[in-house]
Amino acid sequence: MSLIEVKDYPLFNVDEIKPGYAVWAKHRSWSEGLAGYVQTVSPTEVAVSYHPGISHIMNHYIITSKEAANGEWHIRYSPDLETIKEYGGNV
Repeated sequence: MSLIEVKDYPLFNVDEIKPGYAVWAKHRSWSEGLAGYVQTVSPTEVAVSYHPGISHIMNHYIITSKEAANGEWHIRYSPDLETIKEYGGNV
């Protein structure tokens, strides 16, 4: 099973990634990736919460299915930190 399903428009496979999964992702415009956890999943977006290093603050980033399918994201995700799946490549 793949993270992205391409139909008329690329969509996330919502059975492949769920809220609470650990995530490390890097957008092509970033110098480093960010680790966090999946907050919400829809067919078109995955919202990831992460700690930006400021006390008592959480931030988030959104991975869109279109950007992921276009190769703009390198994503590693895991339900249990034992099985780690990967999508995308060197961005």
